[in-house]
Amino acid sequence: MEGVITFELVTFLTAAGAVVFSVYHFFRKPDIKNNTAIKLLQEQLNSEKEISKLAITTTQNHVHTLTNKVNDVEKSISGVGKDIVRLTTIIDERIPKK
Repeated sequence: MEGVITFELVTFLTAAGAVVFSVYHFFRKPDIKNNTAIKLLQEQLNSEKEISKLAITTTQNHVHTLTNKVNDVEKSISGVGKDIVRLTTIIDERIPKK
């Protein structure tokens, strides 16, 4: 019975193909899901990196601004101290000591 295609042979080949296809999907489907999850995690990580970079830059700018303002306040305080010494001298000269 060479070359004869029987119903049993067709059924066997169909079943064997279904088993191979099922095994392929059993191992392939989790890989596809994991690749999708990995891509989503990478995108989330990249967006969080950008947010962190922006936060660091903003913090550095604020620190620089505060440093400049502190320097300005120190100069103002120094100027006020000089003014107090000058006014004290003027008061001492104008008000006679008893």
